[in-house]
Parts: sequence; C-alpha cells; structure tokens
Amino acid sequence: MTPINLATNTPGTPIRVGDNPDWVEITPDGTTAYVVNDGSGTVPPINTATNTPGAAIKAGHDPVEIAITP
Repeated sequence: MTPINLATNTPGTPIRVGDNPDWVEITPDGTTAYVVNDGSGTVPPINTATNTPGAAIKAGHDPVEIAITP
C-alpha cells in the first residue's frame, strides 16, 4: 500500500501489508486505515500518523472488503 500526500499529491514510502491488498477503510477520526489483504486473509491496521502497520487481524479465507460503523 502506498500512502498519498494530499497536500502535494505525491506518493509516500510504501507500507508492506501483505501479498494482495484489496480494500482500504479509514476510521471516521482518520487515525487508522484497515487494509483487507486477500492473499493472507488478514486485515492489518495502519496508524495514519506514523504509516506503520499494527498486528494483523485474521479475517478468514479470501476476505473481500470491510466496513466501519460507529
């Protein structure tokens, strides 16, 4: 996954999230991005302030997408 700096419209340093990232959801407060990784069946959370991944959440075989609700 590659973050984009919206102020400059330039790519940042790629973040390793797995073999086949497929879907991204960002929390309403903007602090965490959850990336569905189709290849490993995980959803690693990304701290958007530091662009670092946290411990991946196991999501079963072939997850497709997620949704965040209050």
